[in-house]
Amino acid sequence: MRSPARLPEFVLVALFSAIALFDASAEQARVELVTVGPDHPIYTRFGHILLRVIDTETGRDDVYDFGVADFQRPGFAVGAALGRAKFWLRRSSTQIRFDDYRDRDRQIHSQRLNLTHDQVAYLIGRLEWNLLPENVEYTYDHVADNCSTRLRDLLNDVTGGALQRAAYAMPIERTYREEILAAGAGRMLALIALDLGSGPHGEDRVGAWQLSFMPHRMREILAVAENPALGEGTPLVASEQVLHRRKGAPAVGGDVRAGRRLVVAIGVGLGLFFGLCGFSAWLTRGSVAWLSRLAGLVLVATAALFGSLGLALLPISLFSTGTIWTSNQNAWLFFPLDLVLLLPGLRWIWTGRATLATWTRVYIDLRFLMLVTGWLGVVHPQENGAFALAAALTLVGLRTQPLKPA
Repeated sequence: MRSPARLPEFVLVALFSAIALFDASAEQARVELVTVGPDHPIYTRFGHILLRVIDTETGRDDVYDFGVADFQRPGFAVGAALGRAKFWLRRSSTQIRFDDYRDRDRQIHSQRLNLTHDQVAYLIGRLEWNLLPENVEYTYDHVADNCSTRLRDLLNDVTGGALQRAAYAMPIERTYREEILAAGAGRMLALIALDLGSGPHGEDRVGAWQLSFMPHRMREILAVAENPALGEGTPLVASEQVLHRRKGAPAVGGDVRAGRRLVVAIGVGLGLFFGLCGFSAWLTRGSVAWLSRLAGLVLVATAALFGSLGLALLPISLFSTGTIWTSNQNAWLFFPLDLVLLLPGLRWIWTGRATLATWTRVYIDLRFLMLVTGWLGVVHPQENGAFALAAALTLVGLRTQPLKPA
């Protein structure tokens, strides 16, 4: 049997709108935008957003969710970073979803939308069209095409551009990086990971419309938007209420620069430590065996960290189609070839002598040059100062080791 999705979209939407009028009467249907607060795990830091449809006559109470994916599938995180992750729309019971959010103590905020009967029918028709197997799936982009922007574009279409007009009138301007780091605040590792993974497009200064990839921004836009279909000056939001208020401490909050300061402190510590090893070797005219072996252990850990970060970031920087992950300069600050520094580290542990071979010193000099050019923004200007400084200080301390005797 031929799928009805092969019909033109406008025909299908009209058909589903007619079904919506019959199945969920526009006089009885109520539509709400539901925003769910963030939680502690990194994948919940942005919060979440749903569209709720209630029909008091039939008892139907469902939510439409564009943020469904198989997060447990192997390689999902890599696919998301490369801009190839698949998400889809799902309709499910409101009660089940809300119970889950309450169990996790995530705040639930609802905005009842002030829509005409025809707008409600058209909206439900569009949602049902998106539920068809041929349309249900889309390629996820964290800031350009996610669960929030999908609902934003849908509601903007239903209201004849009212959301976009309201958004561009709002006096909000931030960079993507600022918005993303705000979501990571309060969780140090998440903060560092989000900052480290964001590329040059993270510095783009944008307004409320683009920032509405964050659910709380969508809520702010709706709060000031109007619905001209109901008369000039009629607000789009009829009423708001908090359906569940978080009882525990806020999941997000704190200094967004704390992660960078920690990274710099680690770089200063490593630089001073390697400098101490080099100074002691010069002072005593030979390496202190226990200190040298300790330096070898630290160098092995440092080289493994730098090289591993490079291995993770470089493919994403080169091949990702994700808006904020592509062309990431941090992939050049931490480089896969840093794994070669494991060799002098292992030799220090084995021999107890903190010395560098000529090739190692040449490599360190080249890496330092890469860091300086990257820090100055020669390749792609972005806020990488903390990461470049930490790596550079580490290499400066490492460079003070005596040259391996001929």
